[in-house]
Amino acid sequence: MSKPKPIDLWTPIVATEKQHNNFRWILERGSEAGREVISSWAEGFHDRDGKFVREFQTTFDSAFWELYLFACFKELKLSPRMDHHAPDFMLKIGAASVAAEATVAKEAEGHRPEWDKYDLRKAHDIADLAQRVRYTTVRLASRFVSKVAEYRKKYSALPHIKGRPFVLCIAPFDQPFTFDLAQQAMRRVLYRADTPIFQRDPKTGEAIVFGVSEVDRVTKDAGVDVPLGVFCDASFSEVSAVIFSTTATWCKVRALSADSEEGTIFRAERYNAHGTIPLLTVAKKPQYRETLLDGLILCLNPFASHPIDVEPFLNREIALESWHREAQTYVGAAPHEWLIRRFCLTANVVPEVTPAPKPPARVYKEIKVPVWPNGELRPVPVVMWPAVDQHMAHLDGWTVVVFRDAVDDAWEAMAIHAIVHTIPEFREKNNDDAIQTVMAINDYPSRDGAFEAIKKAIKAAKRSRRGRNR
Repeated sequence: MSKPKPIDLWTPIVATEKQHNNFRWILERGSEAGREVISSWAEGFHDRDGKFVREFQTTFDSAFWELYLFACFKELKLSPRMDHHAPDFMLKIGAASVAAEATVAKEAEGHRPEWDKYDLRKAHDIADLAQRVRYTTVRLASRFVSKVAEYRKKYSALPHIKGRPFVLCIAPFDQPFTFDLAQQAMRRVLYRADTPIFQRDPKTGEAIVFGVSEVDRVTKDAGVDVPLGVFCDASFSEVSAVIFSTTATWCKVRALSADSEEGTIFRAERYNAHGTIPLLTVAKKPQYRETLLDGLILCLNPFASHPIDVEPFLNREIALESWHREAQTYVGAAPHEWLIRRFCLTANVVPEVTPAPKPPARVYKEIKVPVWPNGELRPVPVVMWPAVDQHMAHLDGWTVVVFRDAVDDAWEAMAIHAIVHTIPEFREKNNDDAIQTVMAINDYPSRDGAFEAIKKAIKAAKRSRRGRNR
């Protein structure tokens, strides 16, 4: 393949009204040094069908992610090639030729796109964190399944792909501020892994972990359940790994640029290999340091038909995650100070020359709190000794947890007047003094007995509330 011609990303080739808001913002208000960073990512990039610049200017997110990946592959010396119409890249990883496809998760129809952050903070129009994670989990799971279906139907039999490892590279651009969510949603999709159940020591701040929560399915706004844990069995064995990041954003560009930007402040949360309190950095741009690879995650499929060599990814600013087949649990490792999440903010100290482009006001669909069928007990995959055999239900606006105490082999139940979907969410709401809680802890001999008892306790709480409101 001949050397690709340099790509001019920034000379507009589409009318202003057709330009993606992110592209137009960077073109009009982003720094020249920032644009140079993105242009450097594109050095050697092959625009196979002559459409890439148009896509960069009109759809942006997927093209930006593709350029970022290309730069990472160059940094890792994986010799990215773009000789074929599909997939996006052919890589050299160890002795193997590896197919890599790039894709992004976008917003559901009618929902707020990631670029429209106008007045969100002021209007308090940001959904509950748990619901935002749920929504992104759904969007990532949907994108993963659809891209694998496309691979199976269109690409798997191609001579340059058949019998080779296949890596799917996914980034979430499905809602504003996805960088806040870190890797929780993707861990759910791939490994059913949710969050550790812990409590921080009030004096030291250290986390005391006494449980681990998993999520085996997630409920869409419409009430349909989406199964999770695609790397927990051989159902998707053709996918060797997933490359993922929530830190490939304009802030990444600003961190790497040569701008001094005294008025720009970065806040970064990094992995602490020596304790349970993440390392927090708050610094102005001249003092802040971040690398291209910071925040990147390689998620391995232990059931892959064609595993990849992880050697090129070791001892870099990359986290590695997988599923332990024998222990049936998520496992992960990250280098000390690996970037978990980061954002940057600029305090404008001089009047702006160019006003920020602002779209016309739109009414978007909200991220809802889905409710399971009323009174249906569902098993909850969680390890939190001595509570075992945990089940959860939604009942008339309440969330019920029924569990067996493994010490005395008796059943108990609790309920909160709120709708949640996981044990960590339940614990968080249960600690909120504004949310009503009831219990049935009389050591019932059966699950159904404890469930009936908590139903009566909820009814009593309702009667008591009605009495107070008269």
